Amino acid sequence: MFDREGWSPDLFKRLARRGIACITWHKNFKGADWPPEHFHTFEVPIHGPAGTSTTAVDLAEQPITLRNGLVVRQIRRRLANGRQVAVITTHPQMPLAQVAGAMFSRWSQENFFKYLREQFNLDALPSHDLAPPEPDARVVNRCAGPWKRVSGGYAAGWQRSAIASPRHCREAPGLRHPAYGRRRGTRGRTR
Repeated sequence: MFDREGWSPDLFKRLARRGIACITWHKNFKGADWPPEHFHTFEVPIHGPAGTSTTAVDLAEQPITLRNGLVVRQIRRRLANGRQVAVITTHPQMPLAQVAGAMFSRWSQENFFKYLREQFNLDALPSHDLAPPEPDARVVNRCAGPWKRVSGGYAAGWQRSAIASPRHCREAPGLRHPAYGRRRGTRGRTR
C-alpha cells in the first residue's frame, strides 16, 4: 500500500507476477462517474492512533485494464457531494471494505506525521550537518586512562594515566599500551 507518488503500472505488473499485491490511489484518474445505483453502503474499518473504528462508506467496484494491459480492481468511494475517489488494487480476493479501509487509514497516518512535523520539528531531527565546536564546551579525553597513585619525586599524588586501550587512542598513536608492549602505529615492531 502506498500513495500516488508510487504510481507505476509497470511496477504493479512486476509485483503481481511475484504474488505481491498493491493498493494505491488511481493517479490522474479522469474517468466518467459511475451511476449512483452501482454504490452500496459498507462498514469500513478505519485504523488510527486511537484504535480501530468503523464508518459507513458508499463503495463500488469494477475491473479495469491499465495502459500496460494489467487488469486491476478499481474501487470507488462516493462522497456526500457526489464526487468519486478511485483506489486500485491488484489483490484478487481481499474484501472490498478491507481494501478501502486500508487506503482510508492512510489519512490518519499522514495526519499523525503532519502533527509530528509541525509540533516536534520531525524533519529537522536527523541531520548530517557539521557544526563548529563551542569554545567553552568541556570534552572528555578518551585517551586519558584512569586515575592512579604515583609515588616518589615531585609528581607524587594522584594523576591521570596516559595509557589507554588501543582502540580509543587513534588520536595519539605514540602512546604505549601495557598489554601490547609496543607503540601504536608501529605494526608489531617495538622500540
